[in-house]
Amino acid sequence: MSISPDVSGEFVKSQCVRSTWRGVKFASIGVLTSLFLLQQTAFAHDVVISSNPQDGAKVTEFPTTVELTFSGIPKKDFNTVALSRKSDSTVLYRGEPHLDGQVVSFTLPSNIEKQAGEYLIGFQITSSDGHSTKGRTTFTYVDPSQVNGSSEVSAGGELKSTTSEGLRSATTFAAGGIALIALAIVSIFLVARRNSQKG
Repeated sequence: MSISPDVSGEFVKSQCVRSTWRGVKFASIGVLTSLFLLQQTAFAHDVVISSNPQDGAKVTEFPTTVELTFSGIPKKDFNTVALSRKSDSTVLYRGEPHLDGQVVSFTLPSNIEKQAGEYLIGFQITSSDGHSTKGRTTFTYVDPSQVNGSSEVSAGGELKSTTSEGLRSATTFAAGGIALIALAIVSIFLVARRNSQKG
């Protein structure tokens, strides 16, 4: 029995369409898997989500205790914090912090030389994922006698929500990855559609 050219053509076209869409399906699965892994990588390390003093705050009372709240719960091994003066890079305190859930805190010695200027709070912690994470926040100590009533200066640097550079970078990285993956999905779909129409 002979098969007409029309039937043969339709059969080949059907097979091409099936093959094309099968490729699209597997490609989509691969893309979605990559997206999941990308998100896991971008947000793997714990980052500071709030601090006291607030990151970048101006205070008229030098803090006696520093608190850093992280996005995850840091592990209790190999954690170090330090306070340094930016103007001359003098390290005023270095030690192991106290951990209470997501909060990492330490008490500063009472004999620290309190000079007006910017201070850096540096940290190296073991993130909840087991990786070492470094970072810092800052605050500026303003001599009370130099305050002219500016609303920008707070008395004690209240605990407020703040986004660290690490979190911003992770968010930007993930957003860029999502955009690229979405573009790839659209491209695959358009190519598959064009091939099926040609068939």
